[in-house]
Amino acid sequence: MKDWFKYPILLALLALAFGGGYLLGPKKGPAPPEKKAFLTMAERSKADHDLPPGVRMKAERNGLILQRSLQYRADGPGHPELAALRAGENLESVVSAGNSEFEKTLLLLAWTNRQWVHGMARPYPPWNANVILEMIRTGKTGGYCGQYAVVFAQACLALGWKARYLEIVGPKSGHFMVEVWSNQYNRWVAMDPDCANYFESGGIPLSGLEIHDLVSRGMDASIRKVPAGPNNNPEVCSQYSLSSFMGIAVDLRNDYMSRPGYFMEREMSYLAWKDEFTDGTQGPYGYVTEDPLEFNFPLNQVHVTVVKTRDPHELSCRIRTNMDDMDHLIVRIDGGLDQKITNPFISMARETQKGVGIYITAEYGAVIDYRWNIHRGENKITIKAVNGFGVAGPPATLAVESL
Repeated sequence: MKDWFKYPILLALLALAFGGGYLLGPKKGPAPPEKKAFLTMAERSKADHDLPPGVRMKAERNGLILQRSLQYRADGPGHPELAALRAGENLESVVSAGNSEFEKTLLLLAWTNRQWVHGMARPYPPWNANVILEMIRTGKTGGYCGQYAVVFAQACLALGWKARYLEIVGPKSGHFMVEVWSNQYNRWVAMDPDCANYFESGGIPLSGLEIHDLVSRGMDASIRKVPAGPNNNPEVCSQYSLSSFMGIAVDLRNDYMSRPGYFMEREMSYLAWKDEFTDGTQGPYGYVTEDPLEFNFPLNQVHVTVVKTRDPHELSCRIRTNMDDMDHLIVRIDGGLDQKITNPFISMARETQKGVGIYITAEYGAVIDYRWNIHRGENKITIKAVNGFGVAGPPATLAVESL
């Protein structure tokens, strides 16, 4: 594990877990000296607090909300097609045995793999899980990695979890997978529904970019494929190699229910990775980045800036979130009971919640203003966003000390 600290991109990506393309061919060896050192998530997420005299920030684990020109768009679980998928396939029952969000995701991954045996998609079905399942089950077509990816990714959306398509392309082969945003681990996690497995290293589930970073540096042996259940396609999956992760690109949209499209239109919405091992331009991709946090942009984040008020025993917590379907916030003070704050941007909520309102800033526009009463000694606040399906994002936690 200690050798990983030699690699700044991998370190920046691993920091996500703690809050904190066709190729020219792999080039093994250490990164060149001129390689850019990127800030970690924890470093980039620190807020510019304005605390009163006698109060200091003791600890901060803030969410990161990036100012991005490229936006990720996904259908919400309320979309009629996703609601039909959820009800028709009884997806809530499929994942009910899971004790955590991640366990539930793995149950859904295993369920997807069980639906059919890998075969040719001829004719090629629409990018719609309901249609794919109907066509395959009635013998109208088959399905390979692309169809597994669509069914799994859209099933995730139907349960309130964000997911995106991941294409990996090596010197001789390519493969379609899915990355699920794990609120539990605060990171994207690469999952292969065609093979019913995910990847980990040192006990940490990995994103496609982290796998790329390890493979490109000759550290394949540190990666472990972890099965989510029995694999319906062992012969096919034995042909897949980690070398395919030398080239990676992600789809910035998963709204194919609302805006039907064809996955071959990669120049419209795919973001490819660029580094010294690949320039990201050999595939039909429209966008390229070399910033690991731009590629692995975090979702469902809560970012809190603490500002003094006229009352020395009260602080203003100015809260932003990038959870696009946020229903409410959960606030916990000093390890006490959870307090539910209904989204104050919903008009009827503004008059019913004491100490919660809207604040306008020149930098961020409208933010939620929560008033935090503090006492002498250490004070701790934890805030997380929750969507309408009860899926909670990663918490932001701050601690201040009042003298």
